[in-house]
Amino acid sequence: MRFLCERLVDAIIGRQENHGGLGELRLGPEVKKVRVGRGKVSGVTLKDGVNIDSAAVISNTDYKTTFMNLIDPDSISEEWYRAVVNAKQTRSNLQVCLGVEANRVDLSSFKEGDRMIYRRNQGDSPEEIDWSEEEIHPETLAGQELEVSLLSRNDRMLGPEGTEVIVIRTEAEHFHFSRFRPTGRKRDPGYQDYKMRLGRALIQEAENLIPGLEESILVMDVATPLTFEEQGGRSGGAVAGWSWNYEDHPDYGARELIRTPIQGLYMAGYQAFSALFMGGIPTAMESAKRAARAVLQGDGPVEKIMIPVTR
Repeated sequence: MRFLCERLVDAIIGRQENHGGLGELRLGPEVKKVRVGRGKVSGVTLKDGVNIDSAAVISNTDYKTTFMNLIDPDSISEEWYRAVVNAKQTRSNLQVCLGVEANRVDLSSFKEGDRMIYRRNQGDSPEEIDWSEEEIHPETLAGQELEVSLLSRNDRMLGPEGTEVIVIRTEAEHFHFSRFRPTGRKRDPGYQDYKMRLGRALIQEAENLIPGLEESILVMDVATPLTFEEQGGRSGGAVAGWSWNYEDHPDYGARELIRTPIQGLYMAGYQAFSALFMGGIPTAMESAKRAARAVLQGDGPVEKIMIPVTR
């Protein structure tokens, strides 16, 4: 992923140079506000106070962040605003990323593929988790369905020679972890210890699939729904866009959601379609291409609400 991003940035810089240096690429400054007046975009305001005027803005954060945090709610109709607020998203994950020594771990389980779905006692229902509890018992979380991936199989640039990257994920609720965040991106004491205890339980469970896993670990990182929200720009830490539940999205069609009710405001990213029809990254890249085309064509705003709305 890092390699892909670096290549894209290099390509953008190259295109700018080939066209006489037109445009400017800024990496880092966050957008505080998308300015809208009389139903039209007029530009953005960065967190450092700098205003950038523009008749078109492509937002690559999600709908909830864009319409609930970056623009004035009065800029759209009450119906549109309520639809965005109430639209359901997928759940989040607790994720463990591991860098391991390849010669100390048995990776034979990945002979047939690079991703496995695993749960102990397949014939039994897992113990139900009450996410309203102050803490989830690590053993209970480890008994849920796990996705275990050998991520480095398809990307050898993820680690040096002789190492592999393994990722373990399971579903987790955002609100359960939000109590650890008093303000901004700060964390309360106990957060680090708690998430590491949960992460180690997933590792111990994955040992059933990958003998020698614990002893082979060189690097370990545990991400919670707060991480997906802050580092990934995903409202509520949602990992796969809009809800996949039938009652929330009964037609299962991949509707394009590039245009918005605001003239000049376009969407790109994992919520710019109602379904991830090509997977996460390819769908997001396709949305960027279509958003750029919409800007160049001057495509107007939409009136009909197309985002998945719970029936």
